[in-house]
Amino acid sequence: MYAAGATVHRTRRPYPPPDNSKHYTEVPPRTVKQHNAIYCAMKRLSIDFGVEDMQPMEKIGVLIALLLFALLAVGGPIYIIRYALS
Repeated sequence: MYAAGATVHRTRRPYPPPDNSKHYTEVPPRTVKQHNAIYCAMKRLSIDFGVEDMQPMEKIGVLIALLLFALLAVGGPIYIIRYALS
């Protein structure tokens, strides 16, 4: 009925024979673009703001707004401290 020495399950039915027609030793090369470690870390930690969806002029406007905000955030307290100490 069954070949001698076949591995059997507890239901007494033999397992199917292994499929030797497939070889898993060759791994295809990645088709995804490789990035460095800093880019990967920033990508994991960052929030997607949709910068890729903006028009070029919108990107420039956002950059100018961020620079003005940074100047205000840094320069504002410095101005207040200098004014208070004078």
